[in-house]
Amino acid sequence: MTSKHRILLLMIVLCLLFWASHNLAINAFPPFIDETIHIFTTEKIPTTNILFNAHISRQLTIWWYFLFAPTSSSDPIWVSRIATLFITTIGFAAVVATGRLIGSLGGMGIAGFLLIFSIYHYFFGRLALADPLSSSLVLVAVHFAYRLKHRYIYTDAILCGFFLFLAFIAKTNALPYFVLPILAGMFLWESHRPLVKNLKWVAISLGVGLGLSAIFIIVLRLRGYDYLFSSFAFAVGGRYTTTASQAVQLFNIPQILEHLLIRVGMIVAYSGLPYLILAIGSLFFSLWKRQFFLLAVLAIPSSILVISGVQETRYWYAPLATLIMLIMFVLNDLATRHKFIERFFFPIIIVFGLVVALPFWLTGTQSPLNMPLDEFDKREYVNSDAAGSALDEVIAILESRNPIRVIGALANCDGFRYRAWQKLLVECLRMRATGEDATAIAVYANAFDNKDTYIVLETSPYAPAIVNGTIIAIVERPTGLATLTIYQLSK
Repeated sequence: MTSKHRILLLMIVLCLLFWASHNLAINAFPPFIDETIHIFTTEKIPTTNILFNAHISRQLTIWWYFLFAPTSSSDPIWVSRIATLFITTIGFAAVVATGRLIGSLGGMGIAGFLLIFSIYHYFFGRLALADPLSSSLVLVAVHFAYRLKHRYIYTDAILCGFFLFLAFIAKTNALPYFVLPILAGMFLWESHRPLVKNLKWVAISLGVGLGLSAIFIIVLRLRGYDYLFSSFAFAVGGRYTTTASQAVQLFNIPQILEHLLIRVGMIVAYSGLPYLILAIGSLFFSLWKRQFFLLAVLAIPSSILVISGVQETRYWYAPLATLIMLIMFVLNDLATRHKFIERFFFPIIIVFGLVVALPFWLTGTQSPLNMPLDEFDKREYVNSDAAGSALDEVIAILESRNPIRVIGALANCDGFRYRAWQKLLVECLRMRATGEDATAIAVYANAFDNKDTYIVLETSPYAPAIVNGTIIAIVERPTGLATLTIYQLSK
């Protein structure tokens, strides 16, 4: 086999392993509310317009799911998650390809297996969310930027800028990564290359990325959508409007340190203390070896995430993949310097990776709500009213009673509707967080006098406490943060 054949074969094998492992019981975990927002938007586009819901600043994500027509299938959640996996596999391939640029075949294998066994990426990279899609496109841009270290062609600059544009319109969180071309121009050199050439490469890449993004923002602005500034306001305070004083408060040192400690805890929760030690060691080693490009790609966006007023674990998909590339750089250097270690290197990584990942994978297959998520993620994705836990139990109870109509009064009602797709006819009632719809929900439910009509009512300050009818069952989420009560409606 030639070197090119070995590289191609290894890439194919690693991508197949990633796809197979991440496709494992991909539909088992209940739907999170942000997933159902994307599916709901694809459902509405044919009867509204292609920019429906554009104000949530993740338009390419919505368009990507729309191509798969999830609500035309028997399982919208599964279809949308498979659509996510297509893109995260491309992001995985980009990380592996960058590993080849850094450490040839050894770097490819190390980067690939580390990412395959990353349970953080396993959990978040399979959900129908904008973050893994946007982040995977960022990782492709990182790869094209890193090529500047080895070759100088304008095609790479164009592709780097283009994928940054795609990542940005998939979700505006990718905006900090527009620093990529500048970092490439600063840190990725060939000894004989004049400075002016790097400056041209940077100008082309930024021109493509920022130019296309500006055109996109202007077009949406002309159509009445604020794609950029509403997203910035949300990053500041979790709302689509903000004030200057709220922005200033982000630079609170104790708060930043608290956020940083939370993210360190996140790494320990998903990968263990030995991995954290290895990660910290890789940062110092990479600094010593002057791997400044990847260090800056990790540090600059991560700093913005730590300062942000909205702290979500799923935002860290690209930074943690970048950290994996830095760890790969260290391990590959160790293997090439000590040949007696090299022959045992991959078996050690695979065994260690399976010890960490296999229990998580099996739990995700057999009992997904018991996956050992980070404490904050457990609350959000399993226990809160935004989660889809308890929905399968509710659906099973209702299916056994053959209802004609099911009414949903719960925060994640579309998750309930899509989980029961083509099994139950579910009507979702409006339930705004202000609580102003509670009376209307009660009036609507109390108007029914039909034993074949049921309502699923969530215990919530936004919903009525009770409705007229017979309680059939009360289903609790794991910690009782939200309870679902099934009523048979009759006077």
